[in-house]
Amino acid sequence: IQRRDEGSESLTSPPQHTHTHSSPPAPAVTKWSRDRVRVRTSMDGATLHYFRIRGKGEPIRLALEDQGVAYTNDIIPFEDWGATKARGVEAGNLPFGQVPWLSHDGLELVQMNAILRYVARRLDLYGDGSPVDAAKVDMYLDGIEDWRVNYLRLIYRDQLSDTAKTGFAEAVAAPLGTRGGGQLAQFEAILRANGGDFLLGARITVADYSLLALIDDQLRVLPEMLAASPLLSAWNERMRARPNLARYMALDAEAAPWRAVVNGNSLG
Repeated sequence: IQRRDEGSESLTSPPQHTHTHSSPPAPAVTKWSRDRVRVRTSMDGATLHYFRIRGKGEPIRLALEDQGVAYTNDIIPFEDWGATKARGVEAGNLPFGQVPWLSHDGLELVQMNAILRYVARRLDLYGDGSPVDAAKVDMYLDGIEDWRVNYLRLIYRDQLSDTAKTGFAEAVAAPLGTRGGGQLAQFEAILRANGGDFLLGARITVADYSLLALIDDQLRVLPEMLAASPLLSAWNERMRARPNLARYMALDAEAAPWRAVVNGNSLG
């Protein structure tokens, strides 16, 4: 959704974010929007449907925000989810009865990593576009997802108990090759091997956005997690300093209420 400035279509203005699920009037421009770097992209007009939390919607939001996509962030109230799910399943839009859910150019797509891969293809976020680079990005996404599963187990199954948090922190910081752990060492090694600003090297990919979202969430409960991982710590700072990401991640709870709550059970 673009804003008209002085009677002309502005291609330097960011999308308007929809904060309710039932086709509300276009919301006011938020205070950060005039500074956001915008470009015309092949994903303008997309709608991301998700809850008022970071969750599995946030890696997708980070990619769209950083790339300057004019998209609608459609927030589904938890109390409306049952009816929304039923309608989506019946219509075939939610084949697995889950969100995040992306609508774009007649495509209705669910599953976080499937959406990220679609974004990668549309926005040139798969490295150099070769099968080799695409395969590496897919590999990184799968490794990040393994780490995310462990984190979500801590949040939902273990309810972020002190004992579970200690065990999780020890596992994440374990040496490379540790079964079920060693994630910090894994991604430190990837950055060292590829030698560049991003996971794949010189080019940012959707894997960087997925990892940034996950690390950002974990630093809320383990603030010193990256202290012994210099390459990963430097990568995190570079990602957060990217202009569009810096502005987006600095939004307060009024401007971006979904940023204020990380998980569906309000833990984390």
